[in-house]
Amino acid sequence: MNLFDNIRKGKFTPEFQQINLGSEEVLKEAIYTKKVTEINVNDETIETTLRKLRQDSDLKPSVEDKANVLAFTKNLTDNIEKTKHKIKQTKDKFTREIKKASDKHTFVFSNKPDLIKYATNVFQERKDSLTADDFLVLLEMKKQIEMDQLIKYKEENI
Repeated sequence: MNLFDNIRKGKFTPEFQQINLGSEEVLKEAIYTKKVTEINVNDETIETTLRKLRQDSDLKPSVEDKANVLAFTKNLTDNIEKTKHKIKQTKDKFTREIKKASDKHTFVFSNKPDLIKYATNVFQERKDSLTADDFLVLLEMKKQIEMDQLIKYKEENI
């Protein structure tokens, strides 16, 4: 099992405790001493290193520990950027395809007065159908509402 599966299944609860890896000069030394991009670090290595450092707060991390953490962080950051790029490409492709065929993707609800009322409230104009563009606008509104709710939840519970 990797770190993220353990967190998702509740087997591991991350403790966000500050671990001092040292000054920037020490981190640069770790990078130069070991080529960070060439280190193959797995989740278990990082878990073991972090557990060891958390248990003994007086323990100074070794250059190898620092390089491992840096490599792991760099790999995660690279993977996040690649994933974000793939998602953006897929979303853009999806949006282009939908816009090309927008006449084929229209939801007509002219015989449903409740839906007409809701659409009118949301779009501030009378609508008896939703186009693909309208749907994309609704998705963005939904995302914004969810973010607002998350921010509100964090403010109330922190």
